[in-house]
Amino acid sequence: MCAVIITQTRYAAGDKKSTVAAVQAQFGASTGVFVPSLDVVYLFHYTNRVTNYEPIGDWRARINGMEHGIPHVHVQFRDGSRVVLAIETGALLAGRVRPVQRLAAVRAWIADRRNELLAEYRRLNP
Repeated sequence: MCAVIITQTRYAAGDKKSTVAAVQAQFGASTGVFVPSLDVVYLFHYTNRVTNYEPIGDWRARINGMEHGIPHVHVQFRDGSRVVLAIETGALLAGRVRPVQRLAAVRAWIADRRNELLAEYRRLNP
């Protein structure tokens, strides 16, 4: 399976060409970059290293390869809400879901499998 990971970010640079060069210098030349305006940059990370977990209730989790930062799990809910949670602490790193109580089941799932999830994250992100 191949995944396309799209990240929207803000990047301070002078023009589109220098923005693309700066982003690729930071994230790697294989990172696709789309700059619709100077205040928004979309990064496209292509990877065939993804572990998808079976859906539970109204959500499903995945771990992507070629990631950066602290070990984390991506969670998508049936209504389209998305969050990113730290594996070690369960802290919300990105996204939002309403009501926030829906995160309790996800955090419990992460806590029950913390060592397995950390090992999988490290396998996909050496």
